[in-house]
Amino acid sequence: MNTDLNTIFITIFTRVVQKNFANTNAISSVHQIELFIGQKLFIFEKLKIKKMNFFFIAVAFLNIEFIAIQDVTFVGDVKKAGETINFDVVSNKKFYFGNNIHYLHIGKKIFQKSKQTDKIGESKLTFFISSEDFNSLIENDEMWISYGNKISANEIEKHTLQKVCEANSSTMRYLGKFTKSLLK
Repeated sequence: MNTDLNTIFITIFTRVVQKNFANTNAISSVHQIELFIGQKLFIFEKLKIKKMNFFFIAVAFLNIEFIAIQDVTFVGDVKKAGETINFDVVSNKKFYFGNNIHYLHIGKKIFQKSKQTDKIGESKLTFFISSEDFNSLIENDEMWISYGNKISANEIEKHTLQKVCEANSSTMRYLGKFTKSLLK
């Protein structure tokens, strides 16, 4: 296999992944992906397998497609706009819009005033939080969004919040721990 072609492929693959999944926890490390690809190319070269470039590229892009269809939800921009904090939650899948509303939970506080913006490959909920409420939030409290507010605090206390969100993935998405340093 041509080493220059392999290097170009790895570079393109890495940039596609970085562009599509920047600031997400869907991929733990772009470097891990590079290592994985490098290992596969090395194996192909060692075994002197010919005409594998097309096959490998097809498999790699199928993997990108698999990653792309997984639900990736994360905290986007958190910015001050006057006396309000605009707190963005971004997903690669469209947030459901129907007869209920989305709630942002940060610790024991619940926020429901929001707007939804959708474009190809990205859906965004912007929650509007007063500066006073934002300043009262507690560091390291868990964050999640829910469609409707149906899960009781007792159910969450029995299990870890992340597991409750996974078990109710159609209506809940875990966002991690809160920190005031999210505010830019």
